[in-house]
Formats: sequence, C-alpha cells, structure tokens
Amino acid sequence: MRWNGSVVSASTPRPTCRITEPMAFWNDRADLSRQRRELVQSKLDDTYHQAHGAESGQDLRKAREMLHEVLEMLKDKTNRMLREDHDACWEKYLSVKETIHYRWKEICDFNYGAFKHDAYQAKGWAEELPRDAKAKVREVHQAMKGRTMEKWQFDEIRGILDEAYDIATAVLERRQADWQRRQQERQSKHEAWQQGLREAKSRKLSRIDHLRDIVAQIERDVDRCRDLQRDARSSEFADRVQVWIDEKYDKIRDIEHTINDLEDSVRDIDSKLD
Repeated sequence: MRWNGSVVSASTPRPTCRITEPMAFWNDRADLSRQRRELVQSKLDDTYHQAHGAESGQDLRKAREMLHEVLEMLKDKTNRMLREDHDACWEKYLSVKETIHYRWKEICDFNYGAFKHDAYQAKGWAEELPRDAKAKVREVHQAMKGRTMEKWQFDEIRGILDEAYDIATAVLERRQADWQRRQQERQSKHEAWQQGLREAKSRKLSRIDHLRDIVAQIERDVDRCRDLQRDARSSEFADRVQVWIDEKYDKIRDIEHTINDLEDSVRDIDSKLD
C-alpha cells in the first residue's frame, strides 16, 4: 500500500489528524451554532410573550426593543450560526415581528373604539349639556395623551371632539346672548315702570299743588263772605252768607281729603322707587 507516494505495510498506522481536525472543527461550530440558536430563540420567546400580553403602546415599545436586540444578534458576524440555525431563527424573528404588528393594530383599534365612543358621547351632550360636553372633550384629550393609535384614528377623533366643542361653545354663547337680552328687556321694563311711577308722582304732586291753590282761593272767598256777613244789613242776608261759608268749608274739607289721599299715593310711589 502506498501513502503519499510511499510504500507502507498494512500494519503501518495511517495518519488521522488531517481528517479528524476538520470534523472536530465542524462539530464545535455546530455546537456553538446550536447554543446561539437556543439563546436567540429563547429571547424571541420572551419577546413574543411580551408582545402577546401587551396592553399598551409602552408594553409594545418594550417588545420592539427586545426584538431589536435579537436583530442585532442575528446581524452579529462574530457569532455566525449555521445557515439552518440562522434561517430558523430568522423565520421565528419574522413571526414575532408580525405578532407585534398585529398586537399593535389590536391596541390601536381598541383605543380608537373607546375614544371614538367617548367623543361621540361628548358631541351628543353638546346641545343640551354644553358645559358637561366641553368637560368631556377636555377629559378625552387628556386621556389620549401617550395612547397608541394610528394617525388617521387620532385625526378622526380629534375632529369629532372639535365639532363637539364648537357646538357646545356656540350653545353657551347663544344662551349667554339670550340671557343678556332677557336681562336688558327686564331692565328696560323696570326702567319704564320706574319712569311711569315718576310721571305718576309728578302728576299727583301737580294735582296737589293745584288743589292747594283752590283751597287758598276758597279761603279767600270765605274771608270775603265774612266781610259781607259783618256788613250785612239784615239777619236774613247774614244767615244766607253763613250758608255760603259753610258750603265753602265743606268743599275745603273734601279737597283736603283728596290731597291726603294723593299724598299717601306719593309716599307709596317713593317707597317703590327706593
């Protein structure tokens, strides 16, 4: 038997280092690749559970950070896996990435549904309960901060909230204008009523002055009658003059009674004007 051009006997041991060394190398690499694969897949399992159980955008951000860490491991050229192991990890990576995306969509849709319901509730209150509607709009805006939704979902809900706020604002402005109008009408009616009282008072005071002038005139007539009575040439004429005097005093009493009534009315008007 020959070995590299030399003749050897059957009992001569063959050199094995050039065969066993490559086999050992590939065995070691396969072990390292398997260990790397197990590590990557373990991290992907953790990432999947983080994404699958996510209840918020913050939870998903954590899952994305974990997935990015795995991606860096897959891109690491210093610890390359065998193709079979790398492909298995890559396939699982894509599956977990898809899970994150689906879970993100679910959270977006859930938040969208909840906030859209609240937004329409605020809009429904705007006509009858404008203050409550505006408070609800502010509450929803505050609740949406930091929540996960797609841009078009945010935009649609903000549009509904803006409509609710605008309607409520218009209702409140209309109510304020109506209240001011009613206040002005009441004020105008009150001023007109007061003006009427003042005019009535003025007429009564003028009437009182006129009646007092009449009383003064009658009293002067009484004085003249007494002069006639004093100068009377007969008792019959003196008695007739006395009748005139008595009639004039009766008239003065009637006028003074009327004056007292008018003065009471003036005092009543003054009490209402105070």
